[in-house]
Amino acid sequence: MSKTPDYNDLCELSAGYFLSEERRAIAMEWVDGPDDEEGVKTLLRRITVPRLNQIEQTQPGTLARVKEALRYHLRVRDFPVEDVYYGGEPVVDHPQDPYRYYEWAWEVLAPGEDWRH
Repeated sequence: MSKTPDYNDLCELSAGYFLSEERRAIAMEWVDGPDDEEGVKTLLRRITVPRLNQIEQTQPGTLARVKEALRYHLRVRDFPVEDVYYGGEPVVDHPQDPYRYYEWAWEVLAPGEDWRH
């Protein structure tokens, strides 16, 4: 029996707690509301991916765990999505459908890969 990936590994995908107020303000300018897919993806590329790469340097395997958790939890859609999203003090609110944020995160973290498989 395999272990279910921990949804808490998804917290870093929406984390903004480490940003200064100035950096947070700059990042907010990239996004025109929570349903702005391209703006959110820009934020993910410019803030989240570099942060995950930084964490990966000191905690190898982090990216693999995040991707595994993301794939699993996008498929089952049975985790406290709002609690996980807001737990990291995100820069912007989640889209109307909070799972969309995680789908966009997947597209940025794993371009060309389908989380459904």
